[in-house]
Amino acid sequence: LAGVGAEGGAGEGVPDVVVVCCPVGRTRAADGNEEAEGPEGSEADGAGAARAGVAWALGVVQAWLADERLSGARLVVVTERAAAAGGPGDSGVQSSSGVQSSSGVQSSSGVRGGASVRGGPGGVSAAGAAVAGLVRSAEAENPGRFVLADVEAMGEAGELIAAGVRTGAAEFAVRGGRVLVPRLAPA
Repeated sequence: LAGVGAEGGAGEGVPDVVVVCCPVGRTRAADGNEEAEGPEGSEADGAGAARAGVAWALGVVQAWLADERLSGARLVVVTERAAAAGGPGDSGVQSSSGVQSSSGVQSSSGVRGGASVRGGPGGVSAAGAAVAGLVRSAEAENPGRFVLADVEAMGEAGELIAAGVRTGAAEFAVRGGRVLVPRLAPA
């Protein structure tokens, strides 16, 4: 983020959107450099990963808000499997509207519940969910400054993340090659 703000300070334009990927599942050295894969599987490891993820996200959000040069830009925080979002193996969505627009964006409606908080196939990452909660809080306090994007796997959804950002939604998920935007629906 420092590089983006520095470009704005050097007279170069600041982009409208900046994307950062949540490093949950990786450990960080005190200097911020990535060290190694973090262990997964136990509840203690999940709690430690959640604490580390929230600490990272809080630092990113605070730095974003503190730099006035970035006040007209949106920060997209990408999490991995932080929510059950209506695909095969996602146990949390009970129904989907089935309506897909020409842009490939689908509205997903339903009630979440009963999602696994274990990492791995079909599970929701507790650490990613904690980061998503912090980003939602930041967006509520600073409307239009943050976007939360949740993907099945980092590195495989770049074009769909861009499509999701273009919807203008504050939050969306990428599942099965589709962009899903949360919507309320009658029970």
